[in-house]
Amino acid sequence: MNRNSKVRVLAGFIVVGLLAGGAAVTVTYARQGGQRKGAMAGRMEMMRRGPMAAMRLAQLGLTEPQKAQVKEILQGYKERFKAIQAQVGPARRELANAIEVGNDKEAIRTAAVRLTTAQVDAALLAGEVRSKVFEVLTPEQKKTAQDLKERARQRIEKLQALRKKRLDF
Repeated sequence: MNRNSKVRVLAGFIVVGLLAGGAAVTVTYARQGGQRKGAMAGRMEMMRRGPMAAMRLAQLGLTEPQKAQVKEILQGYKERFKAIQAQVGPARRELANAIEVGNDKEAIRTAAVRLTTAQVDAALLAGEVRSKVFEVLTPEQKKTAQDLKERARQRIEKLQALRKKRLDF
């Protein structure tokens, strides 16, 4: 893989990470009825609530045994998520600092790679957790989860369009 390809892949990961973060902020902002607590407050709230926050497990009508199984799965991953969160925050600050300091492209590139690596690790772990939780669900609950996800995606797109409209002068 040549250098340009690596840069493009890295840029792609960064864009995906920024879009995911923006979407988290947008969803949180909408849930708060338009009350903004700050740009990072939304991201921190989503991180605090964990990987299954967007799915809203409470809306799936889990039985007591299912709830116990899901709780056990999530508890089993708690430390791994904390470890990744401990990487993402400092990596994000490192990148912001590298950008602010000046035109040291190598420092910016190194910080971006660290952040991207942490975000990829978080995405892989979230996918693993989601897969294990979905093994516990019935086909009807899986369908409900997919419907909830689609509605959330539509709300995010609508909010992004509104935000874009406000930014267009």
